[in-house]
Amino acid sequence: MKDINFFDSYIVKKKVKINKGFIFILSAIAFLLVIIAFIISNQLRIIKLSKDIATSKGLVEDGAVVEKMEEVSMKEDELNFLKENIAQLIAYNKYIEMDNTIHYSILEMLASSVPQDVFLTSISLYPEVINIVGKAKNELLVAELMENIEVFKPFMGVFLSSITKEDQFYSFILDINLKEVINGGEDILQEEPED
Repeated sequence: MKDINFFDSYIVKKKVKINKGFIFILSAIAFLLVIIAFIISNQLRIIKLSKDIATSKGLVEDGAVVEKMEEVSMKEDELNFLKENIAQLIAYNKYIEMDNTIHYSILEMLASSVPQDVFLTSISLYPEVINIVGKAKNELLVAELMENIEVFKPFMGVFLSSITKEDQFYSFILDINLKEVINGGEDILQEEPED
């Protein structure tokens, strides 16, 4: 039987000796385990990324996707071409508006000059001449049209190029010389018919 020593708790216990070699080996093993875990996790990431790359490459090389990409590229080229054409049309429109030498008021003057039973079939407008082709019930209506046109200041002279009778109507061609149009016709707007 073992004797019980009541003073055992008061006796100084021996200090435990720590073996430094053992701690060094233990820390080296822990370091190696961390490096191995890091290498394994990197290898797993590389495998996952390789699979993602293979999947993406498969999608890119897929015939339907390539065809769609070519279609989108063609539509983009067409859109760029249309944008350039629209820009050119806008530039042409601005140029035409700036270079407009025959103003709308001239057309209004001509329209107000046409007597009843006279029908205009075409009007050709040029910077210095207006050519009118029309039909009238009789020759007097053509003469009345000429007199009505001569009243307005922008018109220098009205000449009857031809007149022929076709069935019940007279076909005629009038040539109207214009005065020099300045400022795109803005000066004509302020002119009124002569009395």
